[in-house]
Amino acid sequence: MTSKNRNFILVVSALFLLLPTLSLAEENMPATTESMPAASESMPATTESMPAAKSKVDSMQPMAADFSVGRLVIAGAVENREPMDVAATFPASTPKVYAFLEAKDIKADTQATIVWRCNGEEMAQVPLRLKAGNRWRTWSSKQIGGRTGDWTVAVQAADGMVLKEATFKVE
Repeated sequence: MTSKNRNFILVVSALFLLLPTLSLAEENMPATTESMPAASESMPATTESMPAAKSKVDSMQPMAADFSVGRLVIAGAVENREPMDVAATFPASTPKVYAFLEAKDIKADTQATIVWRCNGEEMAQVPLRLKAGNRWRTWSSKQIGGRTGDWTVAVQAADGMVLKEATFKVE
């Protein structure tokens, strides 16, 4: 190993030791880095802080999901892995409805969660397994039990991010 390579490794190692750790709880604190001596200079006993370019993580930016939603429909039945009797309104006498999900571009085995809400109140959360691949069809069913009102079905990624919602009425 040459002297030049050794100095480079020392500088990089020192950089990792001297950089402060950012805390997401301290988002209002300015980010700083500590000055680094040139490779030919000796390391000082103390270091000075200087402002750095803003480097905090933007917590409002959503992370990419492991899949995308090709279809989310509400149906009266599922036959041969396809939704049947797709509708936006169901009679109160309907015993069960289905939330049919077609996931696409699934990067790795993961899980989607179907969240059922009636008139804003959460009724159920149903985890559904998704296998890596181009396309995966799955569904969740919900006993309506005569509950009338406005229903919402949301598809959540494994990290909780809502990817898509579908609404329907029970009258």
